[in-house]
Amino acid sequence: MVIKINIKKDKGQFLIELLVALTLAVMIVVAVVGLSAVSIKTAYRAKQDTEAKRLAEEAMEWLRSEKKRNWSDFYNKADGDDGSNDTDYCLNNLNWSSSGSCVNNMTGKIYKREARLYRYLTGIGKQSVKSTVDVKWTDNQGEHIVTLTTVFTSEE
Repeated sequence: MVIKINIKKDKGQFLIELLVALTLAVMIVVAVVGLSAVSIKTAYRAKQDTEAKRLAEEAMEWLRSEKKRNWSDFYNKADGDDGSNDTDYCLNNLNWSSSGSCVNNMTGKIYKREARLYRYLTGIGKQSVKSTVDVKWTDNQGEHIVTLTTVFTSEE
């Protein structure tokens, strides 16, 4: 028994099936690559944000140690009592030598670390200093900022 296959009828069908399969494969690859790019960008931003938070916490701990070392000096670094005349310090190097906003980034990093201090009146009559630490950076997505705020109170 001999089976005859008519090839002429199926000649173009294979080519159409191949094009459909290739189109689906390309669409899947494009979707995976797109999701990967978004995932990488999100992970990079999370890494930057985590580093900025660490730098802000480091500055806040340094301020806490300065407060413990000498309250009078620390209190005198602050200005005003309503935040309108607050004093800015560039804390890129964790020292008091740079007053005002940071002009340059931290050495080898994309971040600027600044602190604002002002005298704060508490309801219990203690001298207090409100401190806000900002860590700023700019990348291709724009400017970003991480802020920590705390109130330091004199120990009596």
